[in-house]
Amino acid sequence: MTNDKIDLNLKFKEVSTDNPKEMTDQDFEIIWARECTFFYGRVLDGEKRHYCPEWDYMPIDDTCEMEMEACLCNLEKKNV
Repeated sequence: MTNDKIDLNLKFKEVSTDNPKEMTDQDFEIIWARECTFFYGRVLDGEKRHYCPEWDYMPIDDTCEMEMEACLCNLEKKNV
C-alpha cells in the first residue's frame, strides 16, 4: 500500500480493534501508519520495523537509531 493510499484511509476509515481476528492486513497497516505518524510524523517503512517491547510496544524501525540501540528483539527478517 502506498503512503498516499494510507493517508487517504487515515482520514476516512475507522478501524475497529474490538475483535483482532476480524482485522485485515489493511487494518493493521492503517493502525501502524497512525501510530508512526503520531510518534514520528511519518510512516516507518524500514526493514526492521516492529512494535518493540523495550519501548512499551512503540513502533520503531532501523531509521530510529537510539531506539534500535536499546532494542533486544531478534529481527532476522522484515516484520509487520
